Amino acid sequence: MVKGFRLSGFWTALFASLFISVLSVLMDAFVSAPGRAIRMPDGATWL
Repeated sequence: MVKGFRLSGFWTALFASLFISVLSVLMDAFVSAPGRAIRMPDGATWL
């Protein structure tokens, strides 16, 4: 997708994706409005 982009291996990709995910969650916690939450409709279940 990006010309010249390469990964050195599976573990590098795995740890990079985990780092980006944790960073995203932390940034969302600081930026999001207080009390904002994902609410499920009545009777719905998470998959």
